[in-house]
This record gives sequence, structure tokens and C-alpha cells, in this order.
Amino acid sequence: MVDEEVQEDQESTEAETENVDNPEDDMDSLMNEMDGGSSTSTDFGGSGDLSSLITETVESTDENLDEMLESATDTSSTLDAVSNSEEGVDLNFLLKMPLTMTFEVGRAKMSINDLLSLGQGSVLELHRLVGENLDMFVSGKLIAQGEVVVSNEKFGARITQIIPPEERIKKMGGMDKTN
Repeated sequence: MVDEEVQEDQESTEAETENVDNPEDDMDSLMNEMDGGSSTSTDFGGSGDLSSLITETVESTDENLDEMLESATDTSSTLDAVSNSEEGVDLNFLLKMPLTMTFEVGRAKMSINDLLSLGQGSVLELHRLVGENLDMFVSGKLIAQGEVVVSNEKFGARITQIIPPEERIKKMGGMDKTN
């Protein structure tokens, strides 16, 4: 009688185990979804099956990458066609972009202690001499030099030298460290 109870318990445990979702079945369903719903079951029993699964996955990934590249190429050719037909609009947009221009009269270096001791009426000595050209920066890049002028009771600058484009490009690219 005790043996019969133990046997019944084992049978009920086996039945419950069969009803529980198998993690491999979940993995199979996920792989099927990734493969586009193909209903091939995968057996992880042997190493040959695993290598074929990996090979199939890599091949499907390559196909997906090819499709993505073709899509990107199609999109870029469409954008090229649109920009070629509207080149004037793009150029006008660029010509109207605001830029920050800065004219630098001079610079000074000092310690934090000296900076904290500055007050109203303090005089800072700059590194440039009177009459020396000032630098003209556009968006932080040196593009010209000039001299100070007064126009309609406002300060202005007369450009005396424009930095050649080749030299500006060198400085922007970091090839020339003398900024």
C-alpha cells in the first residue's frame, strides 16, 4: 500500500513536470519569431545542431544587414535627388546662419589671488601694445586681424589682414597648434 502511494506521487509529479513550460520550448518559439515564424524545431542535443543553428542565425543576420544597407542606399539617393533639386534653398539657409564674431584687444594672465583682489578702478595690463592689430574670431576660430576704429561713437574694427583659407583649415584640423 505504501508502494502504491509512492508510485502515485511519482506519477503525479511527472504529470506536473510535463505540464510546466519547458525553457527550451520558449527558446524555440523565440527563435521561430526571430526567423520570421518558420516552424522548424531545434534540438540542442548535439554540437552539430548547435553549429547549424549558429550558421543559420549568422546567415539570416547577413540578409537583414544587406536589406538595411539597400534601404539606406535608397534613402540617401532620394535625399541626394531632393538636395540637388533644391540647392539654392540649402545655400540660402547656410548664408543666413548667425555666427558669433569676437574682436580680441588683448589677454592677461593672473593668479586667482590677484583676480580676487581686483576692484573698481583696477587697471589690467594686456599683452598687446597700443596700435597693435587685434584678432578677429568667428565661432572661436581666428580668421582675420584688424585695427580699432571709432564709427558713430562706437568701437569698430578695420580688417587689415585676412588669414588665408589654407592656414585656417590647418588650424581647424588641429594640424597647427599655434592658435
